[in-house]
Amino acid sequence: MNKALASSCISVIAAGSAARRARLRTVLPAALLLLAGLCALVAASLTGVRGPGTYAVVAPPGSRLADAVEIIRAADGRLVRPGRFANIAIARSARPDFAQALRRAGAWAVIDATGQGGCLAPLLERTPS
Repeated sequence: MNKALASSCISVIAAGSAARRARLRTVLPAALLLLAGLCALVAASLTGVRGPGTYAVVAPPGSRLADAVEIIRAADGRLVRPGRFANIAIARSARPDFAQALRRAGAWAVIDATGQGGCLAPLLERTPS
């Protein structure tokens, strides 16, 4: 009787771990893609962004445009245009340490946006011709 019970418990545990492995296989690609995207954002934020110029300023999640503008003002910059999301703004300054000042003021990421806005720029509304 004990052998049958032990065998039954082992088969239940094995079935549960197989289900967990199958679930992990479906979630793992998305998790890896998310991790790669976050690493790329951090790398873009920390490397090669120095000196005066135009930058995409990413405020903490949940921030509003007013919060991003406040970060820009604290770093002695000016708003060029809002970004596509409420916590992103494009800013410019002649200050040599503008990118570092933005980070010190609370920006989560500072990305060089000279001559481009990419997906950070707002969608343009089409007007009928």
